[in-house]
Amino acid sequence: MAQRVQKATLGVVRPRDLAFVVSPTSADLMGRSAEVHAYLANSPFALAQVRGDAPNQNGLWGLPDALYGIPIIVDDTVRVSSRKGAATLVSGYILGNQGIMVARPGQLVSDGSSAFSTCVLFMFEEMTVESKDDSDNRRTMGRVVEDYAAVLASDISGYLISDVTS
Repeated sequence: MAQRVQKATLGVVRPRDLAFVVSPTSADLMGRSAEVHAYLANSPFALAQVRGDAPNQNGLWGLPDALYGIPIIVDDTVRVSSRKGAATLVSGYILGNQGIMVARPGQLVSDGSSAFSTCVLFMFEEMTVESKDDSDNRRTMGRVVEDYAAVLASDISGYLISDVTS
């Protein structure tokens, strides 16, 4: 995937600009796989990270911070899919058994040029406070306004893996 992204973006997005995002369920299964065990067995630094001797954000799932040079991000966001007031609560991780390879080259804030980031959040109006005086009723109404758009800006710089464990 890293090579395909690099070719598709004509070398603008490099493997160091990529990140792999998975759910805790997929991360746990990846951490138990023979491939990751072989990777850890051949790395002098990985075992200390997984055991907790060195700082690691993915040690809980048996994964190093980066695999083959690409950072692994475990997204533990939970989604409730049952209706409000239902008898049973149905919840699960947002990503489920999927994984996402995304690119975020350059700085966090772009200068407006095309940066080949997979997803971009455009902020048009951020935390604007508005107030309105109602002198007849002797009150002031206020609100905070945000105007933004989340956009898949560069579909050639990312991949959705529909089944991580297959």
